[in-house]
Amino acid sequence: MKSQQKQIREQRQFIAEQSMNLALEREELRQAALERRERQARLVHVEEGYEQRGLGYLKNGSDAPIYDLLIQFGNEVPAAGTQIIRDQRIMDGPMDGPTFYLESGGLPRAALGAGAALIFNLEHEAGERLITFRDDAGVNWSISQHGKLEEVPQGSGSP
Repeated sequence: MKSQQKQIREQRQFIAEQSMNLALEREELRQAALERRERQARLVHVEEGYEQRGLGYLKNGSDAPIYDLLIQFGNEVPAAGTQIIRDQRIMDGPMDGPTFYLESGGLPRAALGAGAALIFNLEHEAGERLITFRDDAGVNWSISQHGKLEEVPQGSGSP
């Protein structure tokens, strides 16, 4: 009887240790999945005060396009971007892909390719800046004026 009780205690201890190990492994897998989910979005960089104080710079540093890009100041949305080719200001800048300048035309942009960048006007008084986009996996993201990256839940009314 004593040996059976000892064996049961040992089995319970083993099960408890295994449960703890499984919980740690599950958390590691969850963190790895979260990092993979956020990888592309974290490679979208925003710089304010680019070249001139009144310009912002957004680069898709990932290896896949982003979609439904929207740069918004309160309720005001700047116009769409057109590609700048061989602009010396841009060629000397911190990017290696095509660059677009926001002009009149129709944002949100359908897509911003891998390595591409946008330059946008920061001189808006309509409210705080918010950038939203959809990554290549279909996840919606926002980047606040303070650089905070957040996933935007599906169906929240955001692009």
